[in-house]
Amino acid sequence: MPTSRPEILAPAGGPRALDAALAAGADAVYFGLKQLNARRGAENFLPETLEVTVAAIHARGARAYLTLNIDLSQRELGQAARILELSRRAKIDAILIRDPALLSLIPFFPELEFHFSTQAGIVSSAGCAAAKTLGVRRVVLARELSLEEIRAAAAVPGVEVEVFVQGALCFGVSGRCLLSSWVGGRSGNRGTCTSPCRVPWSVDGSLPGKPLSMHDLGLAGRLPELAAAGVAAFKIEGRLKSPDWVARAVRLHREALLQGLRSELAVAAESLGAYTGRSQTDGYLDARRARLTGDSGRLAAAEVPAAEEDESGTETRPAAAAIVRTVTVTAAPDPKGGLLWTFRTATLTRELRTPPQTVKHEDRSVFLTELGGRLTSALPKPWDQAEFVCQADPALRLPRSTANQLDKDFAAFLRAAAKESDGTVRLDLPQDIREFLAAAAAVSPAAPVPPRTLGEPPDRARLDPDPAQVRAFAAAFPAVTILAECLTAAGLDALLAAVNPQPDLTEGAKAQRKPLSGVSVSISPSIQNPKSKIQNSFFLPTLPAVFYEAQIPGLRSLLERCRELGFTVEVNSWDGWMLAKDAGVAMTAGPGLAVLNALAARTLHNLGCVCATVSPEADHGQIEDLCAAAGIPLSLAMFGRPPLMQTRVEFLPEITVGQGALFKDARGGEMRPRREGAVAVFRPVTPFDWSTQRNPQIRVAHLVADFSASPDPVREFRTLACLNPRHLFNYDRTLR
Repeated sequence: MPTSRPEILAPAGGPRALDAALAAGADAVYFGLKQLNARRGAENFLPETLEVTVAAIHARGARAYLTLNIDLSQRELGQAARILELSRRAKIDAILIRDPALLSLIPFFPELEFHFSTQAGIVSSAGCAAAKTLGVRRVVLARELSLEEIRAAAAVPGVEVEVFVQGALCFGVSGRCLLSSWVGGRSGNRGTCTSPCRVPWSVDGSLPGKPLSMHDLGLAGRLPELAAAGVAAFKIEGRLKSPDWVARAVRLHREALLQGLRSELAVAAESLGAYTGRSQTDGYLDARRARLTGDSGRLAAAEVPAAEEDESGTETRPAAAAIVRTVTVTAAPDPKGGLLWTFRTATLTRELRTPPQTVKHEDRSVFLTELGGRLTSALPKPWDQAEFVCQADPALRLPRSTANQLDKDFAAFLRAAAKESDGTVRLDLPQDIREFLAAAAAVSPAAPVPPRTLGEPPDRARLDPDPAQVRAFAAAFPAVTILAECLTAAGLDALLAAVNPQPDLTEGAKAQRKPLSGVSVSISPSIQNPKSKIQNSFFLPTLPAVFYEAQIPGLRSLLERCRELGFTVEVNSWDGWMLAKDAGVAMTAGPGLAVLNALAARTLHNLGCVCATVSPEADHGQIEDLCAAAGIPLSLAMFGRPPLMQTRVEFLPEITVGQGALFKDARGGEMRPRREGAVAVFRPVTPFDWSTQRNPQIRVAHLVADFSASPDPVREFRTLACLNPRHLFNYDRTLR
């Protein structure tokens, strides 16, 4: 439990929202740069303003948290490392992360604190224990947890927990939504969600409504309970909301924490929902998960005033007023004669000279000061203001032709400077980090060549945990390894009885895991699993991607049984990784921990996973890059109905989850929900299929056909490459 008052943590979608949050009394703010954060639709901040931004935040006694909380592609690793280096120089207090690759960079940045973003999908005390083991200081918990589940997570010593208390709720569980990627070509896990759950959907042919549009979260009246449960920070969602809304939300929660939710504050809390037109709920906190959705419609929001009064009545100027994009034009005497002109922004400087010139026609000439004013007026985007510094004789006249050329030169400079201000961080990394990243992208010539290329038959099949289905598939395809989700030891035994291959399950092969080739990922030796074994390859038990505190005892019994029988286990979350590590079983990383870059794959390998899974949100070029640099076994799903959304929402009686109600949107997207363990999972009606894609550059250890929710896995396996039409998911498109 934290020893001080919980932190009020405010969103800063841009400079004016930052001003509003600080003026309202936020203890900390979180924000992103233009690139590599989960709210790319927000205004965000330019790298060249980061230092002054952080200084302004610290001057108000607040903390600055930078979001670097998306899946990173292979080609973005260098940019991510440069953002970390820039953050160190700017004295950022903490970095919010999701991608496993960044865990390997933690030792290079001892000045920075690292937090697991809610995008990392931490849902239990096991996930918090994983964070502590991995060197992560704080966990932003999933939003669908109950108060008792939050209390259990907060009880883990050595790691803080942060909880959302206000703002939008996702219908799907945190950090695991593929729906925007599937139907819209934009990835919520990459910061460009199209909010497909907010649009109308018909259910079994009914008139379109909004059965997936969640009410907003509103916990202002529950802050004392959360503080007593051990929560260290109360987080307000809203990097896409107006500065005025941010200021009101911060004041409300600050006062509610100090004084309780009085009647006038309750009215203010309700008014926050007017921004979206949605009702507010605290249902998840009390494990009430029904009737949490309904219609919504955004209303216009007021702008924050340019200056406000603090509680003492003193005018407070916006704390980040200096954070503007400025251009400076300087005209000075040139020692060689004529004028020396300097155009300067925060990222680019250009000097040019105009020689001494005689003005023949005064009526066609331009005063120096007039020209300076002309250059610095009517600035194009993204520039906010310009300044002309005249260090020469202001009465000097220039020929019109010279002035026109300076107009053109300045316009070209602004275009070049705008490219420099596109959000890309350009700085030199320290040598040790450069060497580490180079090693992480190098594959030893002695590394074994992966045995399978895309286009060959799959060697693994993922099935529902149905003994009859497993028995039929094992009989039809005895050479194919079966993957199936298990929740308890009894469930595993039932599936093994269905397969009945009659091996000696007590011994298993004792193949020692080979050391990582080409790179030494900087993870503490104490958390590596030196005896990861590939054993009993006919069956691979998988842990669910989403489980909660109540499921942990059953999963512990399952893992103990797997250890006894010598089974490798597929883990699909940091929570599951921690349980498997504690149980001492061999591990492979499944789609719940899917990766887009080689350093993430190697990090998981060093954490005991004999194999990593390629993200379904990669296009073929990104997969090729990953395969070329990984140097460790990879698994690739080439067919299946992926989990588009996983949710804790309990449906109304008319929505028949068990029978698979058909949800359909205006674009023709079709999906069905069904119960899978602790959550309801929406899967598409039509599978994606890469079985006819021949690509020798995509070489992996395993090709997986996923028959989850298949009406007939045996038939579908036999007809792979015969289905028409084929949905290629992201193979032939780059997600935005």
